[in-house]
Amino acid sequence: MPRGPRGTAALFSCPHARGMCLIIHPMDSKLKQAGYWRRTFAFLIDALFLILCTVIVYANLTSTYLISAMGGDKANEEMLRYAYDTGLYNMEETEEGGYRFKDGNGYLSYAAEPQSTTTSNSEGKEETIVTQEKRGYLLYWDAMWSYWTGFFLEDERAVPLSEMDAEGNEIELPRPTGTEDPNFASYGRYFSQEFMGLPELSEVEEATNWKEYAETHEDWERNLSDRGMGQGKVGYYRYSLNEEGFVDYSLPPVLTSASEEGLSSPQTSAQWSSALLGHFYDPDVGEGCYFDLADWAIGWGDSPQAYYRERYDAINDYASYALDVAYAPFLFLFFYLIPALMRDGKTLGKAILRIAVVKREGTRIGPKERLLRPLVVMAMLSLIFIPNLWLSLMFLMLVVLLDFMLMILHKSHLTVEDMIFGTIVIDARESLWFRSEEEKERYLAAHPERSKSAPKTPEEEQLEKELQILDLSTIDARREEARRMTSFDAFEEEQDRLHKERIESIRAGTLPRKEEVHSGEEEGTGDIPAESAKTSQNPSESEDSSGIQEEGDPSAEVSGDKDENSSPESDFADEGGDE
Repeated sequence: MPRGPRGTAALFSCPHARGMCLIIHPMDSKLKQAGYWRRTFAFLIDALFLILCTVIVYANLTSTYLISAMGGDKANEEMLRYAYDTGLYNMEETEEGGYRFKDGNGYLSYAAEPQSTTTSNSEGKEETIVTQEKRGYLLYWDAMWSYWTGFFLEDERAVPLSEMDAEGNEIELPRPTGTEDPNFASYGRYFSQEFMGLPELSEVEEATNWKEYAETHEDWERNLSDRGMGQGKVGYYRYSLNEEGFVDYSLPPVLTSASEEGLSSPQTSAQWSSALLGHFYDPDVGEGCYFDLADWAIGWGDSPQAYYRERYDAINDYASYALDVAYAPFLFLFFYLIPALMRDGKTLGKAILRIAVVKREGTRIGPKERLLRPLVVMAMLSLIFIPNLWLSLMFLMLVVLLDFMLMILHKSHLTVEDMIFGTIVIDARESLWFRSEEEKERYLAAHPERSKSAPKTPEEEQLEKELQILDLSTIDARREEARRMTSFDAFEEEQDRLHKERIESIRAGTLPRKEEVHSGEEEGTGDIPAESAKTSQNPSESEDSSGIQEEGDPSAEVSGDKDENSSPESDFADEGGDE
């Protein structure tokens, strides 16, 4: 069954523009490769169908019922309740008895100075409503110290601190019962150093009486503070001292004298209040004392607090499983079942853009290619099943990009699956291929003039000799053609027309003299001579009637009783298309 384009001029042309490549194979199968952009668009169409169907099923079925059945709703409720109980997040209770984050990213957000608003009551009198009672840094401090001395010490969901012993083994520190417990000193030191940014003190500094040291050193606080206004300067907070003047880790850090003076001065109060607010939380850069503790409390980074993080990871796993369940059947449908069942290995995207998969010899792909070739594409798209969602997306995009780059850079524009199975993706509208090698041989036996081995006609030989001659008129003619050319396609069409006119002129014996001919006209392939318009052979006798059918009419079997006026090229030159 030869399948071909309309018209012999287009059949023997060789358009090179826009990534297209015309390949004339042995036995004169005419295969015009589909441009890689058409192949890419076909893949994107299939991917779009896949994504749309997956999203619809995931949003309406698997993301609700399946995740709930796996325990996702319970894990989400426990996770949000834990975050609410820490007091470190901006959350509220819902009408259904659950919890949710308020507007924003979930972190507490305060202004540098106290805030209030004025409204009118039902009697028309103005009332002042305080929306923020304290300065912002004080509210952040209260939330942090309340969590550390309350929830963290009392709630069983919180994981106690641990430290390394002399042998390098990790041991759990005893959970203190309160700030008065001697064991709280280890917890207070961890809080001050990890979240408040205070320095780690040496044994000498811990044994120093700082009240006595302050009598002779004005900058004594610099040794006890850090993460402040810069290197060599006193920070915002320092360690607290007990009555004797020694550092006491069980007491909360206090403001340095420089911070207290800056806050108490009317000229610098607002500036210091704003600076301290940024010291606790700067939302623009995502850092600060409060920010570090809030992330630590729910298990981010190296935090041992696993309660929130375990449920968060479990919900993500459930969502990934639900997405895989919605994705898998449509991946199988669009990228395996459809190309395996359709002739010429077409997917929906290929069918829409009218491109097909055939063997490079110019015959239709067999069951092996139809069943195995789509597996290569499925294997690439199955990388989405890697448990880690971001890792799977990264590998998927990388593999698809490499396959696309291979198709662009390969001299024949072949992908991995094409090289494995010896196939080629063609433009079904302008290509000619056969059901089998036997059919191709029968067809060419009835059409010997189609064979590449057919001798050239005298007219073709004469035209070829003339095109090899270069003179000034030829050069000028080619310059003029190049100047007028608007596109490669238009140029090739014009060359086909001139080629046909000159062949007819040679046959009619009216060929103009060499100097009158615009030489430099490119032939198409030069391999196959054009059909003589004055052939005396009966078309019905020259056509093969062994099951050849025309593109666009699969039911039309050639039986040998064609119209007497039909051209011998009718089977060969019908427009290709999708079945």
